[in-house]
Amino acid sequence: MKIAGTAYKGDPKFAIHVDGKVVDAETVVTADYGTDWQTFTFTGDFDAAGSQKHKIEIDLLNDLWSRGKGDRNLYVDAVTFNGVTQSQDVAITNQIDKDWFFTI
Repeated sequence: MKIAGTAYKGDPKFAIHVDGKVVDAETVVTADYGTDWQTFTFTGDFDAAGSQKHKIEIDLLNDLWSRGKGDRNLYVDAVTFNGVTQSQDVAITNQIDKDWFFTI
């Protein structure tokens, strides 16, 4: 995953789920959106059920906003799963999650 964030009173943190299972409960992003990207790699046995379809979910854990002062958000440039990449600039804000779907 290529991810960056906007740090307002702290760096953004996110959790990763694959097919509903927690892969990483809390990862900190220190790359500043607009100037840098951070690459994260997560591994595991994601095909235990023999499924050809997979759902990758990224949850922003610590959104923070103050009118006119600052905003803490997460930005995803690309998600790669088993060699397949989906590139799309996605902003994750307001403690919402974002899902990517892969068929392999």
